[in-house]
Amino acid sequence: MVIVKLQADEDLDWDRACLKIAKIVSPKMEEYDRAVKEKALSLAKGEFMTRLNKTRAEIERQARIEIRKKGQNFEVPCNRCGKPMKFSAEDKNWDSKVKPILYEAFSIWQHVNCPT
Repeated sequence: MVIVKLQADEDLDWDRACLKIAKIVSPKMEEYDRAVKEKALSLAKGEFMTRLNKTRAEIERQARIEIRKKGQNFEVPCNRCGKPMKFSAEDKNWDSKVKPILYEAFSIWQHVNCPT
């Protein structure tokens, strides 16, 4: 609509009217494009960091779960039937009952070549 008005006001053909509008708008468009690109980059960096931090936290959480599953499992034979009894850090009584008993049971053990 603006181009048609410019054509009528200044008696310009279509191409010359478009060129004149482009010259008028161009500096503002370049500034606008730069501002849009800067804002998009800022948002992208923010989104990237948010996702990165969430991913890191999830990896750490999964690693803790796996370490706990693999690192604090214990299996001993039943003193009556000989079948394995499995104890896990996931058991509700792990910290209050199982772990103290295991520490007591192994309290006199040491490395074959213990440096101390």
